[in-house]
Amino acid sequence: YNANGGTGAPSNQTKYYGTAIKLSSTKPTRTGYTFSKWTTASNGGGTAYAPGANYTANASVTLYAQWTINKYTVTYNANGGTGAPASQTTNYNTTILLVILFLLDHQTAI
Repeated sequence: YNANGGTGAPSNQTKYYGTAIKLSSTKPTRTGYTFSKWTTASNGGGTAYAPGANYTANASVTLYAQWTINKYTVTYNANGGTGAPASQTTNYNTTILLVILFLLDHQTAI
């Protein structure tokens, strides 16, 4: 197993010819990402396996963790008022520009 940018990959397992093994159900972790699956290619190509799936091929293999970036949403609340900006969604570790509106006649920030 290769955590592919994360940490906590399971230990190696031994498979014997002609038998199936159950893959580890351990999932690695990576800040800002969610583990999605194991694949036989580091770039996400090849054959995909879920944690705990059966592996039946009679060949040695390295399984690479695949990751989905976490998304975050900023929602504005006018707190009883009107005119709140639309919500903004962004990926982990990406900067967004927060919207600040001012009512000049009352000099109140929303």
